[in-house]
Amino acid sequence: MQRFRGEVAERLGPGDHVCAVYEDPADWLAVAVPYVTDGLAAGERCVYIGPDDVIGALSAALAGAGVDVEGERRQGALAFPGAESTYLRAGAFDPDAMLELWGELARETESLGYAGCRVGGAPLWALDPKIGGRDRLIEYEVRVNEFFRTSRAIGFCQYDRRRFPPEVIRDVLRAHPVAVVGTEVCPNLYYEEPELAARGLSAAQQVDWMVAQIRRARDLERERTHALERARAARAEAEAANGAKDEFLAVVSHELRTPLNVIIGWVSMLRGGRLDAEAQARALEIVERNARAQTKLVEDLIDVSRIAAGRMRLELGRVDLVPLVNAAVDAIRPAAADEGLEIGVDLDPAPVVVRGDAVRLQQVLANLLANALKFTDRGRIDVTLRAMPAGVEIAVSDTGRGFDRDVAADLFRRFHQADSSTTRPHGGLGLGLTIVKSIVELHGGSVRAESAGRGRGATFTVVLPAADPRMRLLAG
Repeated sequence: MQRFRGEVAERLGPGDHVCAVYEDPADWLAVAVPYVTDGLAAGERCVYIGPDDVIGALSAALAGAGVDVEGERRQGALAFPGAESTYLRAGAFDPDAMLELWGELARETESLGYAGCRVGGAPLWALDPKIGGRDRLIEYEVRVNEFFRTSRAIGFCQYDRRRFPPEVIRDVLRAHPVAVVGTEVCPNLYYEEPELAARGLSAAQQVDWMVAQIRRARDLERERTHALERARAARAEAEAANGAKDEFLAVVSHELRTPLNVIIGWVSMLRGGRLDAEAQARALEIVERNARAQTKLVEDLIDVSRIAAGRMRLELGRVDLVPLVNAAVDAIRPAAADEGLEIGVDLDPAPVVVRGDAVRLQQVLANLLANALKFTDRGRIDVTLRAMPAGVEIAVSDTGRGFDRDVAADLFRRFHQADSSTTRPHGGLGLGLTIVKSIVELHGGSVRAESAGRGRGATFTVVLPAADPRMRLLAG
């Protein structure tokens, strides 16, 4: 019963008209109990109609599930009216009178402040031709669909195959959009729309309907196959992400610990008084450099956390990219010179203006240049800035290691690193390109990575929308 509860809540909602076909009473109770308890929990009114043996079994099962049956009845949230006051209140069954009764119940339920209404019943009275009859029952089951479609009610009809003849089961299945077979909620392939079920169909119409059902079954099978494929792909992606996270956490631990060990070691030597003046100056320089490196690691982690939570905010203004590019290049020139690398800069002579956050765009340029420096052992790094018809284009090219084309998209993915081992030759968390992509996209732009292959260099190109020329320069 507990297994079914989630399926009732997930699969059924206002407007549904459900037919449960069963042979084992335990199957019916496994459906009926969560049907009622979910309704009570959602603040809905629940009305169930049936003979004494059915209501007695349902009441006992509800009590066993923890429902205060009598308390709910006193409050009016749960009701078990008899057939004589509902289906047979006119002495014999009349679909018009019953639909009028459901309308009154829906209006009363709304006026009392309930969230909705759940009705259910076992129409065993229909087995007596003097007061009900099969034809009138089927007419009612067909027509009541219109009531459910326009109300906040759910209908649940139960048909015991041991009591109802097959002809009745066959016809009522055609009248319910949703079926429960055993303890499973199923779309009913044999459901006929009221306008079709209410009148006899010609042979041609029956063929049309049968073909439509076959196509529907095919579409459902296709959707099931696609859903399974999506689930497998999502699971594989989740497993890969978890593996990448584990590797990333190992790298984070290593990268944070390394500068700490250096700082602690040199501070210990400074405190021990074993260093001369020249060594002390060198020690302080090393401590400062490692402290700054660790600060950069922490800032990258904070930025990625903000990005993942959607909390990164931009301070937008009118930004000329020419001085930003020059400043970023000037900042990296000493490190490039130490590595024997040349840096070329090709900028538009006129201002190249975008609407953006100057600090974050400076971060984009710094990360792209740092990435190029990290993976270029010899040769040069070139930076170009152009005003294009569709916007502004910044490209950072290098003659470094490059990459295979099939991994280009992965370079910007969180937790992805070309080499995630703690013995890799380059430090850092590998978050720079992830941050670049997020900042660029927050500016309404895009970034792409291109390479002719391993050992043949790489180019990272950022495209940003140009600023509206009518935009006024913000103060400061």
